Amino acid sequence: MIISILLIKFVIPYSSGLIHIYMGKQFSINSYLIFNLRLYLLNILLNGINGLNESFVQSIMSIKQLKTYENFFLFYSFVYLLFCYIFMKLFNITGIIIISCLNLLGRIIINNYLINRYLIRISWRKSYLFSSHYVLILLMAFFLCNLSQNMIENIFGEICFGIGVILTTICLTLNEEKEMIHYIYCVFKLNYQNKRH
Repeated sequence: MIISILLIKFVIPYSSGLIHIYMGKQFSINSYLIFNLRLYLLNILLNGINGLNESFVQSIMSIKQLKTYENFFLFYSFVYLLFCYIFMKLFNITGIIIISCLNLLGRIIINNYLINRYLIRISWRKSYLFSSHYVLILLMAFFLCNLSQNMIENIFGEICFGIGVILTTICLTLNEEKEMIHYIYCVFKLNYQNKRH
């Protein structure tokens, strides 16, 4: 989740630069293409977050809870298909990406609610939350990336600036979120030990 949040923060401001590198300058000024690329990359990253959340939630549930969870998301999928049809009629191809992002966001919110309930029960909720300093760091880095895209004209300069901000943010992440990283390490270690036995 930390990696996905970091990527979302950098992908959105630099999507026109990515289009410029891969497709050429004439496409990098097409706002419709930039918007669709941002949405699609956001969709991929939300998919990653959702996959992690769902696998964690399913690993902590009893068989009875898992059946209820599966039935709920079966109904949720039918609602998603209905909205997919409506959004496709309204917004064409962009509508499919938008509804997919909203679907994943809804799944993430539901799974985070279940994860929070589990962590409160075992008294680990504090480790699951980001510190306010870290949220402020992410917001400032996002602001700097957006500012650099508007102020730096050279694509090479944008990339160098973006890499510098990414590396700085990663260092600050390692410093600020020691509890979260330790928690993730403990979960991986516990899962590894359970698989061996």
